[in-house]
Amino acid sequence: MAEQKQGKTGIFIIELKNSYPLLECDKQFLTMMHYDVQDIKNQRQHLCDIIFPEDYDDFISSITIQLKRSNFTSDRVRFEKRNGRIIQVLLNGQVFSLKDGREVLQCSCTDISSLETAALSGKRVLSDLEVFSQSVRCGLSKHICDNALTLVWANDYYYKLFGYSKSEYEKHFGESLIPLIEQEDLPLVVNSITTLLEEHEIDITFRIRHKTRKYCWVNLIAACLESSDHDDFPTANFVLNDVTGLKYAEMKASLEAKKYEIISDISEEIPYEYEIDTDTLTYAKKYESIFGRKSIYRHPLRKFIDAGYVSEDTIDNFSSIFEAAMRGDMTHNAEYKLKNRSGEYEWHYSNYSLIRDSHGNPLRAVGILRNIDAQKKEQESLLKRAQTDAMTGLLNKTTTESFVRKNLKELQSGAYGVVLLVDIDDFKNINDTFGHLTGDEVIIEIAHTLMRYTFNDGFVGRIGGDEFLVYLPNILDTTLACEKAEKYANELRQKYPGDNGKPKVTLSIGIAATDVPIPYSDLLEHADQAVYQAKVNGKNGHVLYNDALERTQYHNARKDNQANYDPVIISNILNILCENSDTYTCIRKAMNYLGSSLNIDRITIWEYQDNRNFVDNTFKWEPSGHSFADYDVNNLSASQWEEIDSLTITGTFHTANTDSIRLNNFGKGPFNGVKEFIQSKFTYADSTIGYIDYFNYSGEEVWSNEIIETCNLFSKTLHGYLQQKYLEAHSS
Repeated sequence: MAEQKQGKTGIFIIELKNSYPLLECDKQFLTMMHYDVQDIKNQRQHLCDIIFPEDYDDFISSITIQLKRSNFTSDRVRFEKRNGRIIQVLLNGQVFSLKDGREVLQCSCTDISSLETAALSGKRVLSDLEVFSQSVRCGLSKHICDNALTLVWANDYYYKLFGYSKSEYEKHFGESLIPLIEQEDLPLVVNSITTLLEEHEIDITFRIRHKTRKYCWVNLIAACLESSDHDDFPTANFVLNDVTGLKYAEMKASLEAKKYEIISDISEEIPYEYEIDTDTLTYAKKYESIFGRKSIYRHPLRKFIDAGYVSEDTIDNFSSIFEAAMRGDMTHNAEYKLKNRSGEYEWHYSNYSLIRDSHGNPLRAVGILRNIDAQKKEQESLLKRAQTDAMTGLLNKTTTESFVRKNLKELQSGAYGVVLLVDIDDFKNINDTFGHLTGDEVIIEIAHTLMRYTFNDGFVGRIGGDEFLVYLPNILDTTLACEKAEKYANELRQKYPGDNGKPKVTLSIGIAATDVPIPYSDLLEHADQAVYQAKVNGKNGHVLYNDALERTQYHNARKDNQANYDPVIISNILNILCENSDTYTCIRKAMNYLGSSLNIDRITIWEYQDNRNFVDNTFKWEPSGHSFADYDVNNLSASQWEEIDSLTITGTFHTANTDSIRLNNFGKGPFNGVKEFIQSKFTYADSTIGYIDYFNYSGEEVWSNEIIETCNLFSKTLHGYLQQKYLEAHSS
């Protein structure tokens, strides 16, 4: 009997793709089919070479349907042996995944040809059926489709599914299957039996009551027989398989997927996966709700570019993701702009890690997509603030020099790089006569004029208190520079003619050009000499530099003061601000150090209350032993402050002649008796949150340029700490 069993049962493995190639088989299969190894290699390479042609399409359709429901198949089909004989075979299959990602079906096949002739020989039928039923690892049984699903016959494995021996089963449950079905799943089984009577076949999965295990899942494939000898109830053959392990794996995968989806929803990041072989990009479902388009793309690079989903200026960054994955880079990150639901482009950050197969070949990239548009805009804003002059919005001195140096290195053949150095004539007299408020107005107006007439021809920077630099790249004729200089001068002459209480404003402009790369310092020196010559010529004009110009002694504040602030004081202040996590303590100690170091009479910080009806004096510094109690005020009404706030329209105000300030509230309270004064405002989210004031009451000595610049730099440094204090106060 054992030899007969081995001769009629075999195993073969096929790959689950269109042609279903035969990958492997055992000796029992070769014996059963009368094949040798060469037959498999040369003539029987695919499933269609084994199955009887008339059964092939039906069999493929059957296993396709079964595999959609579970990883198991069970079917009956005819095979064609080498000698041309047709045999009936029972096929039980299970799906596995190979290490290289391919899915295969391992089939156990049993020759049941003898069972087909069972009606001709009752004894032989029973013998063959018994051999067959006990050889397979699944429960085979026959039931009457009544209210108890009465058991007619079952193999040994049927009882093992429930954890009982045959005698234990009969003792506890008699011939009924119903008591062994989990109560919650009973409606499913009953309804399916009704369907079985109508459609003759069912395939369901449900829980059973196992003797020792808490939960046990089985898959039932049942076929209804056409006739029955049991009253009016039909009978059906059942095939039961234990799929508990598979069900738990499915449930675990489902929970993992749900957890993954929840994490994705609450996170600011969108997970994605890029399949390299199929060139398929798949985002998490969250992508669809955020961007308003599908989340799966074949050939994503081409489709994103064609649809305009990625901005033209960042296409290279986007394409680098796929290039790096195909190249096998283990990690990669990129920043690029994607179109949102509103049709606007926003910055996004992508980072992936690569997964390789068992042979080390790139398989897929798994990564995250994060919106960084707010951070990028903040960075651009900070960069712009670091590169620009606070009062005018022009490039600052350092950035101007950097831009000119870069452009001088990139001079085109046959073209000039031109510097126009613009100096305000007698600017000190304007400040002394009309006050610093008017002086600041003149500075801002000149900045606007230079920008208006420069447009996209070049760039403009403020490189000193009353000195500006215009750079024009790749100019074919220096006449253009002279024309622009004349336009600058004419605009200011008309704006400030010197009547109606306004100052007279004129400019001295030095022009220097080069058609070969030279050091920035040399070109600036040439422009400086041309400015001096314009001054010598009587001011209010422009001069184009040439080698014949003679350089004489000329005071230039920009050159004499390369660093206008005290770097030691600023360095120590930064250390003080960083030594304590308490914002209040940091600010107080830094103010004490600055005031003592610079001998300032008084420093105060004012901050708006929540209702913005008052500004409170939240920080104050005075020299030890010297109090200005007469001027001490803890708060001022917002209406009182409105006039004083107008002084800092450009962010910072300084004057050494407070008599020129014509404001009703300026001479009151802490501003009473002040001779020299600096005020800077603090803002957050386009709203003013406070101010810092520096007072000189004595008037015996005017603050030096170094003191002024050091105070201004301290104010800028303190800005971030006041914003942090504001956020801490409003976070609750």
